[in-house]
Order: sequence, then C-alpha cells, then structure tokens
Amino acid sequence: MSYRLLERLGVELEYMLVRDDSLEVAPIADQVLFDAGAGADGDLPRGMFSWSNELTNHVVELKTLRPVEHLEHVHLALHAEVSWFREQAARHGCTLLPTAMHPWMNPSTETVLWPHDNTGVYQAYDRIFHCQGHGWANVQSTHLNLSFSGDAEFAKLHAAIRILLPLIPGIAASSPMVEGKWSGHHDSRLFFYRDNQSRVPEIAGSVIPEPLYCEADYRRGIFEPIATAMQTHDPDGILELDFLNSRGAIARFDRGSIEIRLVDIQECPAADLAILEVIVESLRWIVKTIDFETIRSARTDDLAKLLWQTAHLGGDAVVEIAEILDLWQFNEPVAASVIWQSLFDEVGAHLSKSALRTFASILVTGTLSDRIRNAVGQNSDHGQIAKIYRNLANCLAMNRLFKA
Repeated sequence: MSYRLLERLGVELEYMLVRDDSLEVAPIADQVLFDAGAGADGDLPRGMFSWSNELTNHVVELKTLRPVEHLEHVHLALHAEVSWFREQAARHGCTLLPTAMHPWMNPSTETVLWPHDNTGVYQAYDRIFHCQGHGWANVQSTHLNLSFSGDAEFAKLHAAIRILLPLIPGIAASSPMVEGKWSGHHDSRLFFYRDNQSRVPEIAGSVIPEPLYCEADYRRGIFEPIATAMQTHDPDGILELDFLNSRGAIARFDRGSIEIRLVDIQECPAADLAILEVIVESLRWIVKTIDFETIRSARTDDLAKLLWQTAHLGGDAVVEIAEILDLWQFNEPVAASVIWQSLFDEVGAHLSKSALRTFASILVTGTLSDRIRNAVGQNSDHGQIAKIYRNLANCLAMNRLFKA
C-alpha cells in the first residue's frame, strides 16, 4: 500500500547483547531469540513489533512491524518490548546495552557473525569488507522511515532530509568512547559508518545523498554506479542494491519510503522517540513552509563537511551553510545546538508531552555523548567506565534519561 508524504512512519532500534555481570559482549543473540520463539531466520514478531538478528550475533533489532501514523506513545510500547526482551536475555545471564557503541569492545577478537539463515549474505559482506571491525560490529543506531508517494513527494522529502541530516549528530551523538578511551569525537559511530565500506566508495558516497529528486535520476546516479562497482566483488549478485546503498538516508522506492540512518541510539526509548518526533515535525515544517527551490541546490560537499563537524563536535559545531542559516533567519554562523533550539521552538506545539519534556531536557543537558563525557570525567579507567555504562543500562530498564 502506498502512503502519502509523511503519512506513515517506521522505527528501528538496535541494541547490543552483553553479559549482565560484566557488560562484556555476549554473542548469543541466536540462543536468546530462538528460546523466545523466533523462526529459523531469527525473526520474532510480537504484535505491532518484531525482534530480529543483525549481521553479528551480539546485536538485536526491535522494529515496528507496520508503519504507524504517529510516534506519540510509541516509546511506551517500545519500552514494554525492551522490558520483555530483557527478561528473555536474563535467562541467559545477559542484558541489553544502549548507546551507539560499546565503550571497550575489541571487534577484531569479539565479533561473531550470525551463523544461521542469511549466512550467504553475511559471508559475502565479510569476504568483501572484512566485518571484524567497529564499522560492522559496534555501530548501534535508530532508523527512521518516512513515507512518500511519487516523484513530487520524494523530491520534497529528499531535499528536506538532505538539509537536516548534517545537524543530527548535534542532538543525537551517543558514542564518544572506543576501546576504553575517548575517541576525540562525539559521534564516533558515524566515522566508522563512513569508512566501513571504503573499498567500494560508491556505496556510501559522501554519506550525505546527492541532490537527486526523482526515481529515475536516483537509480542512474546512485544504484547504477553501485551495481557497476560491485560486479568485480560480487559477480553472483548476492548483495541487493537496496541494502548496499549506505548513505545517511536511503530511498526505498519499493516501499515508498526514505530511511534515515544517522541517529545514534540513545539510553532509552523515551529519548529515541523524542529525537525522532522532533526530526519528523521539523521535516513537516520544512516541506510545508520552505520553497523547494531554495534548498534543492544545497551542495553535497558543504553538507558533508558540516556532518563531520557535528559528528566531531556535537552541538558545538558551527553552522555556516547559507541554505540552513536562511531557513531560520540567522544572519551569521551559529552552533548546531542553536539550530535545534530554533527547530524546537518552531515545532514544539506539535510534539507529544513526553517528547516536549524529554527534548527540552536534552537541549539543556546536551547530547548523550556530552553527558557520558561529563560523568566519566578525566578518570577514564575501566571501573569508572563500567559504572557509567551500568547506569546507562539501568536507564534503558527504567526508560529514563541519563543524568551526568
């Protein structure tokens, strides 16, 4: 069924399975899923949601089984599912860990690929891209799917998303630590995401998608170069083009949706859904208010430069792109956090009470990366890091924000 512009939404949340006593990576997602009733493919439908495996055997995904009209109250249902899955994991001595990267995982020694259904696809990825790295094994995110119908609606949505993408790490970064140390970036996940398929640069491009505004141009400009580049690496065509495209937002014309992939997963569904609600309402505001011609020509290189600045500096990154500043009538460069405050002021009346309260708190206290850095401080020994991430796991259990 085809849905109109932003008429339906879909959410996907990725979590890492860890040992409850030590928070060490636990590559037993198959055991937990199968014991809970999953089919041979690892999929476990439960009402309006579904649990499934990912590429590695320590990551599980929770997603809406069908698109929803509104995100209001979805966080409560998602949290109920998280609570249920934590009970299943507890039978195996495990729990779920939030945030976009495990703070001390060593993927070269701890990565175990999913060993069951779809192994041909996963083995192909491993053969071509060598999946024993953070970019494959330690990158948990929140995906947002947004509906459109036809080229005209696709053009409006794609243009609006391109403008918003580089700002996302400025509010959603949650991955400041890599292998037990500060990485130097607020959103380390995105740097690994950018580079994990660098062997075939056509796959991710500049992460910011190109200014293509109809299906035919998109297929010529993105899918065809990927297909050509992959012929040497995947002559049997095991890997599907729709899944290979790894830009920060990918068009799924078969589903009539665009999927945003740049949101680090937060400490609890309430935080995830607050950020997603603001993104959705911001896109609604842009497509209804802003003339398409004023944003369609924003240069990919400029947007990509800003993306890596916000991934590096979070909300402190300075926005200098005229197309973005003009949207909110800024006459000079401002911090990404200031843009988010302006967006919040613009769309706050359309948010649920939970999202309004939660997003307002995030604006005051900073991204989850900010709060993790403040809590751990300069004393980043293993015991202190483990204490903070234990607290984050408790935030997931209680569906509450982490306070530094």
